[in-house]
Amino acid sequence: MKKLLNKKGFTLIELLAVIVILAIVAAVTMAVIVPKLTQAPLDAAESSVGNMKQQLVNACSTIGSSVDMYGTFDGTVSGGGDVSTCQSGTCTITFSKAQLTAMKISGELPETTVINFNQCAITSGTFTYSTSEGQFKGITVTLDANGKATATK
Repeated sequence: MKKLLNKKGFTLIELLAVIVILAIVAAVTMAVIVPKLTQAPLDAAESSVGNMKQQLVNACSTIGSSVDMYGTFDGTVSGGGDVSTCQSGTCTITFSKAQLTAMKISGELPETTVINFNQCAITSGTFTYSTSEGQFKGITVTLDANGKATATK
């Protein structure tokens, strides 16, 4: 009989209280972490486009120069014409992923890039990433008139 009175262990209520506390901590942690996990690829895409934007401006500025570190500044100019018109006026150029690669533009490259230039300054643009591959899968980044990049999925 003495053994029964001197028992050790936790009661069911104590165990349930610990489980409830752990569940609350897990719920709060998930509420903080999950939004950051979904926002991280968008932020990374915006940063990548920011770097790519500067490389495209530099590539435009070197059209026709003897120093051609960007390969050939090549894209499809809306309304026809030549890419050199971007140096002196306004133009809209569509670049494919292959064209950006040939221009030695670094970073995770979008499938399609449409950029509006005014004397080699980017006035706006859209960078559309593939829906089937890569870290930025299905993300579109737009540049506004102030050069601010905004990513959406």
